[in-house]
This record gives sequence, C-alpha cells and structure tokens, in this order.
Amino acid sequence: MFIFVSFSGNAVMVWGLGTKNPLLRRMAAEKLLDGDVFKVEVADLTPDEGFWPETGLSFVADVGRPARPEHMPTRVEWRDRAKLPDVNKISGALVVCDRLKDLVEQFEPSVHQFLPIDYVNTKGEPIGRRWFFIPCVRIDSRDRRQTTMVLTKSYMWRAADELIYAGRQDEIPLGFDVTAEPKIVFSLNQIGNSHVWCDKFLFHGIWISDILATSMLAEDFTGINLTRWEQI
Repeated sequence: MFIFVSFSGNAVMVWGLGTKNPLLRRMAAEKLLDGDVFKVEVADLTPDEGFWPETGLSFVADVGRPARPEHMPTRVEWRDRAKLPDVNKISGALVVCDRLKDLVEQFEPSVHQFLPIDYVNTKGEPIGRRWFFIPCVRIDSRDRRQTTMVLTKSYMWRAADELIYAGRQDEIPLGFDVTAEPKIVFSLNQIGNSHVWCDKFLFHGIWISDILATSMLAEDFTGINLTRWEQI
C-alpha cells in the first residue's frame, strides 16, 4: 500500500530527511567502540498524545525530544572501503557532518541536539568527526480534515484497511470512507515556522521545510536522501 503525502494551504512541499545508504549495510561496515545504544533514553519521558515512556526507549532518534547522552556512542570504527559520507546512520539515528549541522543551526539556532561521534579507521587513526542529529521539535503537523487515514487509539495514523484486517473496525469513525486512498496531508498552519520536526503520530521520520531542503541540495551532501512529496 502506498501512502501519499501532501501539504494543505500552499504549494510548498514537505521533505523527508534520511540517508541513501541501506541501514543493514552501514551497520555491517562499522563497529561501535563505546556506548550502548540499547540503553539510550529520551531525556523527557513525560507522556503526551503519541508518546509514552516505552516510546522513549525504542524510538530515541526521531520522537522530537532530546536524548540522554550518557550511553550515546562517541567513537566508531569505519570499515567500509568507501569514503565516510557526510550523512550516515548508526542504529537508526541520523549522523551528519559539520556543514549540515551548521546549516540546520543557521535556520534554527540552539533548537536541536547534536552529539559528537568520532570516526577512526581500522588502524585506530582518526578520519572525521560527525554528529548525532536529534531533532527537538515535536508537533502534530497534519491536516486532520484532509488526511484520509485513521488516528487510532494508540495515537498512530493507520489505513482503514489495515484496521479492518486486524479486526480493529471499532477504531474507524462513523461515516469514514474506508474506500478512500490513504494519504497523509501536512498543514502549513500546524507546522508554523518549524524547519525540522518530528510528527507526534508518525514514528521513524524526520521532516524538513522546503527552504531548508533546497539549501541542503545546494550543498551536495554525500549520503543524504531527501524525499520530496508533491502536492496532490
């Protein structure tokens, strides 16, 4: 099933920020030398819609809240034959170079969390510093009237046919068109002035503004994946 994503209000696009490198390959090409990613927690575990304490142990990188740094890795051995890219992932968390960090901070200074991690080669020689990029803006960014998916009791957007298949028809509102093609529609009013954010009800996603994405494309970062979602 394909989920369409669009904006309501104007012909400004939302972009998804990620990496081109397949996660499993990148994990196989590097070795963490310290830290314990399984112990990293979100710093603020206060429940809200779409977030409960267990979330802070499973989706640290993209819930829109800063992470506790105690167990974050600070050194990693790069084993890939390819050159270390500007943008990479470690255990699902986005890792970025100085230039991308500086660019984000030009748009939103002192808003997001950047934690340093130093790369070395197989001989232990330093080859570059990167930064864990933890977005720290958490909002509900969709237009609920135009979104043709169901916000479930567990505060996650799901297609109606998924709920029917799972026997959760009771979560589908009366009068909801279950035959409509599922799509999520972002709202410029909901997003406001944010340039980087995580959505409360969409796990595993970092979203960025059109102007920031355009600036990132102009920098030609290696390893970056910017997914542009056209307006429907």
